[in-house]
Amino acid sequence: PPRRLILDWYPGTDADHPTAVEITFVAAGEGTRVEVVHGPTAASADLFPTRAPRYDASWDLVLRALAAAA
Repeated sequence: PPRRLILDWYPGTDADHPTAVEITFVAAGEGTRVEVVHGPTAASADLFPTRAPRYDASWDLVLRALAAAA
């Protein structure tokens, strides 16, 4: 904080196989750009490739909705 948040992410996996989400807040002109990087942890490395397309589509929807609401 206040520029970065890193968390274990369980949707699509379970507590034994979390993925990692890093959210970074970057000054951009008069606003803030939010960058989201979602990747595997060591425990979810085998599962991540099959789930990544769903994660990508979900993040696109969520971030688009947040941007529209801002």
